[in-house]
Amino acid sequence: MSDFKQGDLVKLKSGGPVMTISYVDDVEPPVEEKLLPDQKFSITIFCQWFDQKNILQTATFNPEVLVKY
Repeated sequence: MSDFKQGDLVKLKSGGPVMTISYVDDVEPPVEEKLLPDQKFSITIFCQWFDQKNILQTATFNPEVLVKY
């Protein structure tokens, strides 16, 4: 499970705008769909924010690149 949840405000560790998490995809695959030894379960964070022209933007990120605001 991720420490991030829907509605959290986050930023990229490298900077940028404040974003709102719209969805966290952290559902692990069923046991019968085991990962290969060199694979790792990944979490995807869906974010939204308004750019400088007030246009809604969306993107997905790995939680390792985000920090809570």
